[in-house]
Amino acid sequence: MKDRADKIAAWLADYLKTSVAERYVVGISGGVDSALAAKLAVMGCGRDAVYGLILPCHSSREDKAAAAQVVEWLQIDYREIRLTLVQDEFVRLGIIQYENTDSVNKAYGNLKSRLRMCALYLYANANNGLVLGTSNRSELEIGYFTKYGDGGVDVEPLANLPKTDVWEMAQLLDMPEKIVGRPPTAGLWAGQTDENELGMTYQELDLILRELPAERSYPELAKEFRKVNNMRYYNKHKLAAPIQCPY
Repeated sequence: MKDRADKIAAWLADYLKTSVAERYVVGISGGVDSALAAKLAVMGCGRDAVYGLILPCHSSREDKAAAAQVVEWLQIDYREIRLTLVQDEFVRLGIIQYENTDSVNKAYGNLKSRLRMCALYLYANANNGLVLGTSNRSELEIGYFTKYGDGGVDVEPLANLPKTDVWEMAQLLDMPEKIVGRPPTAGLWAGQTDENELGMTYQELDLILRELPAERSYPELAKEFRKVNNMRYYNKHKLAAPIQCPY
């Protein structure tokens, strides 16, 4: 795992050099994925080549405190940009009628992710930077990310790391246990956690993704296998360029 971390760090350094960009810009959420992605960039490129943005948007105190702990651990320069009023303006504009339903809450949750993407690219474009992605292999395989939100990045250093490997690598690199042990969440709405939304733990998800060819060997997880297969099928569009009409 240490060799793998070193290889990712070296790849990030090479990519930055060949891109002629000067730095990576990363959104620091306070979660293990963004902390690990930033740490690997620091290992490969140095602290001066990694800049963090903390982007609270109706965020909890716990999320803000965790993000502050991450940048302290990384010892990188960062800036906090509050997006709460920006999202509130969309609500005020009344593009959709707000109501407390799953579909509307998810729509505004996705908006939050897309606002963060805009802030990251605004800073990166103005400062000759590349936006560093924080999605892991488990999320990418099932399309568990916001299209043109956290999926809108320049590089994905964790793209071949299942979530369980992310945790292992984070511990190996001495990430604070409070960050490693936080319940995974994108903070898109109050009380949202990845595993509640997925309906399974990341350990179960990684097992299912690894054992898809041998699905029949796990009858006790038949429901979970069906759910993962459905997510992989219906979210395929997130991993492809927009479909172009041939006429």
